[in-house]
Amino acid sequence: MPISNENIDYLFDSMKYFDEQFGELADNCFGEINRVLNEIVTYYVPNKSTKVVPYGSYAIKSNYQLVEPMEFFVVLPSDKEKVVEIEAQQKRAMNSQKKKKNSIKSIYQSLTSASSMENYSQNQTAFDVAKIITTQLQKYLNSDDRAFFKNNVVFIKLHIDEKTDISAVVYIGYQFENNEIEFSKFGYKTKEDITQTMASIMQKNNETNGNFLLLCKLIKMLELELVLNQDSNVYLSKKSIFVENLLYNIPNEFFDGNDYSKMFTNVTNYLKHADSQNFYIAGNPEQKMFDKYGYYSITFFNSIQKKLSYLSESTDEIIVKALELAKKLQTQEQTIQQSERNVNQQENIKKIKKR
Repeated sequence: MPISNENIDYLFDSMKYFDEQFGELADNCFGEINRVLNEIVTYYVPNKSTKVVPYGSYAIKSNYQLVEPMEFFVVLPSDKEKVVEIEAQQKRAMNSQKKKKNSIKSIYQSLTSASSMENYSQNQTAFDVAKIITTQLQKYLNSDDRAFFKNNVVFIKLHIDEKTDISAVVYIGYQFENNEIEFSKFGYKTKEDITQTMASIMQKNNETNGNFLLLCKLIKMLELELVLNQDSNVYLSKKSIFVENLLYNIPNEFFDGNDYSKMFTNVTNYLKHADSQNFYIAGNPEQKMFDKYGYYSITFFNSIQKKLSYLSESTDEIIVKALELAKKLQTQEQTIQQSERNVNQQENIKKIKKR
């Protein structure tokens, strides 16, 4: 059953509201992290060919609220043979120092002296750069903020206020012979032409008059409602441009027109009957999106199919519940405010009587 046009309008009004609430904050924060990363890379990373590449949903404005992490790549143009050699030397040095129970400082000094400084500076490992970025970030962070790295990925958490935290992820990757970047994504070794991926997503959005990314945001919004209503315990849309890569594989004609209820129904029906093996990373026709043990697991595809099947039948009901809850919360808030006003009035009366 398609979503009613009235409820489609409600969803788009909600999206517009949250864009107004968080859009400027997201843009400013994304730009500031990008500036800081470029500053750290310029002044503290010896390989001067290293570059920072903004990535992900915030770079193309397809994020919904501030739920997804902001994403960046720090790309190290390197000689693969030399990097492999240095990484092997570092691993041996690390194991040797661990056996001697030396300090972290002495271990790191041993790592950096494992090869000539010229060879080292031009072929620094992702581990080295992740450590440099994490260390230097501390100068820019407040006491409530955090930065740490694991598996050559830097994690940043910014505390904005009591209700708002912003997460960012920085992948440290190698660029060897071609445009592909080799990196670790939360423990999964992979490689991708990240520039081509982002360019292909934006091209598809232009070809569909912006409807492509609009549908991506709509799906993220509805999936979040499932999580908030405890109908799901996993928010797949937090996975790095998961929805964008997923919908990229749907033909452009499914995004034609301005009947968004019909558009959503057609997109969800396409995905419900699709084969996961026919999905590829945007702009990379030889790189399948889903892998049994990859960052995008086949189980995610099965899960999003079930979610979209449920949403295509139940979105109107979900919206009714959301509106009822919002009205209930508003009534509770008004009751609390009235109670506080009554208390203040009583206090003022007491003060007047004492005069």
